[in-house]
This record gives sequence, C-alpha cells and structure tokens, in this order.
Amino acid sequence: MRDGKLDFFKGLLIWSVVLGHTLNALCPIENSLHILLRTFDLPMFMYISGFLLRGSLARHHWKQLVANKVTNIVVPAVIWMLISLLFGDHCMYYFLWAVFVSSIIVCVCEKICVKSWMGGGNNGLGSYCISLDT
Repeated sequence: MRDGKLDFFKGLLIWSVVLGHTLNALCPIENSLHILLRTFDLPMFMYISGFLLRGSLARHHWKQLVANKVTNIVVPAVIWMLISLLFGDHCMYYFLWAVFVSSIIVCVCEKICVKSWMGGGNNGLGSYCISLDT
C-alpha cells in the first residue's frame, strides 16, 4: 500500500534535485540555495530508500531483492555513466552506488540476523543465526 505522505516528500525531493541541477547549470558558481538543496536532498533520498528497504525485505526473498537492485539501480547507473563519458562528463552517480551497496549490506545483515541484540540468549549477549540458504 502506498503512503501518500511519503510520496509527497519524494515528490518534493525530486523537485529539489531538479531545481539544484537547474541552478547549477544556470549559475555554475555555488550559491546559497544550491548549497542548501544539496545539503538535504540526496541524504533524504538515502533515508527513504533505507526506510522502504525493510518492507521489501519482508515481502521478497533476498535473492530477488538483490536482482531487483541490480536491475533498478546498477543497470541505469552504468548506462548513464557510459552516456556521460561519451559527452566528456566524468560523473559517477555516487548516490546510486551508495544506495546499491548499502542495500546489499542490509540484505546480508538481514540474513546474518541478530535474533535479539542484548540480553536475549543464555549468556546475556544475544543469540545470532546464519540463514544464507533460505
């Protein structure tokens, strides 16, 4: 089920990125508004991606989730990097790679799960399980 508030904030962030790129294209010298937009837009996208990843982990097998991340993040990032290189731009789309790598780390951590963090086991340190085959 879609969350209208989350969609609203994602829309604001998309407009923030578009405005930031437009400001940068029109006036390559850093200005206060551009700096302000860059301060929160991509970090907030990262936060939202992490927030939504938890639900994806609950609905999908981890192998399917990794395949989806490759299809939806890596493939477009590589295509845009190649296009950028053709035009002499050396943009590496760090945000997409950061989202991909952090998503994979979360998937691995989810499969090497912590059943209870502190105080849950016989020794009081928590009990851990490894379930990479499931």
